[in-house]
Amino acid sequence: MERWTGRVFCNPPYGPNVGHWAQPMAEHGNGIMLIFLRTDTATWQRDILPFADAALLLEGRLHFYRPSGERGKSGTAPSVLLAYGQSNVAGLCNAGIAGALYPKAEMLAGIKASQF
Repeated sequence: MERWTGRVFCNPPYGPNVGHWAQPMAEHGNGIMLIFLRTDTATWQRDILPFADAALLLEGRLHFYRPSGERGKSGTAPSVLLAYGQSNVAGLCNAGIAGALYPKAEMLAGIKASQF
C-alpha cells in the first residue's frame, strides 16, 4: 500500500480485512474511516480504539445505492465514522449527521465529557 498524504476518507471493503486499512489510518492520523461497528473484534481492540480520536455511531443502518440509482439492501451491522485528528473530529461534530459522537476519552474510559 502506498503512503497516504493529506486528509483521507477510507471506506474499506466489508469483510475480515478491515485491519489492513485500520493500521495505515492509525499511522497516518488524518482522516475519516467508515466501517461496521464491531467493537468485539480484535481489529477494533488492537487497531482502532487506541488510535481513533472520535467515533460517530450512526443512527440506523446505512443504505448504499447502485450506479442505476436503485437503493441496495441495508448493512448487516451498525456503521461508524471514525475520526483521526482533531480537525476531523470537528468535521464530524459539525457535519449534522444523525448519531452519537464519542471522543476518545469516552471510548476508552467510558467518561462522559462535560463539553465537546
